Amino acid sequence: MNRVKADVKKEYYISVVGNDSNPGTEEYPFKTIEKERDEIRNINSRMTGDIIVYLCEGTYNPNRTLEFDHRDSGADGYSIIYKACYGQKPVVCGGRKI
Repeated sequence: MNRVKADVKKEYYISVVGNDSNPGTEEYPFKTIEKERDEIRNINSRMTGDIIVYLCEGTYNPNRTLEFDHRDSGADGYSIIYKACYGQKPVVCGGRKI
């Protein structure tokens, strides 16, 4: 199914120089994927369009295991989409240093 911009309900931005007290906008992005995930969990049960999460340039090193479950996959035929900001190459790292 081809979707148009009108099908996008919300866009969030994450940046390594962001702040989790921010609203997650392009101008004021979140700092962590966990914060954005939790924000989406508050609204995804009543989705009326896709939610797009943009990761900005940088390396993201979560402090603990990054867990997703059924609350993170969209609802009502709409999706939660993670993608890089245009022209940028974010990296999400995992594991422990030994």
